[in-house]
Amino acid sequence: MTAVNPAGAWTKIRITGLTCGDNCYLRIQPIDGGEANEVMCSAELCTPWFEGQALAAGVTDKAWEVQMGTLDQLDNEGTVMDDNFPAIIALREAT
Repeated sequence: MTAVNPAGAWTKIRITGLTCGDNCYLRIQPIDGGEANEVMCSAELCTPWFEGQALAAGVTDKAWEVQMGTLDQLDNEGTVMDDNFPAIIALREAT
C-alpha cells in the first residue's frame, strides 16, 4: 500500500492470494481496481490462514473490508527487517 488509511477508514478489497516464508502475507487488490499489494495481517481472521499456510475455501470469491496500519516485519530470528510494513489491522466481510 502506498499510504496508510486514516484511523477507522475501511477500504473494500479482494484477497487474491497468500504467500508464506518468514512471515505470511495476503495479496490484496482494491475492489475499484489498482495495483495488487502483499501485506501482513494482524486481524484475527487471518490467524487460521497463516497457521495452515492456505486460504480457506471461498476467501478469494468474496469482497472484504480492511483497516490498514503497519507492523514490524520480522525474520525467523526475530530481527526487525522493516518497522513500518503495511498491514491489515482489521478485516471483515464486505456487506
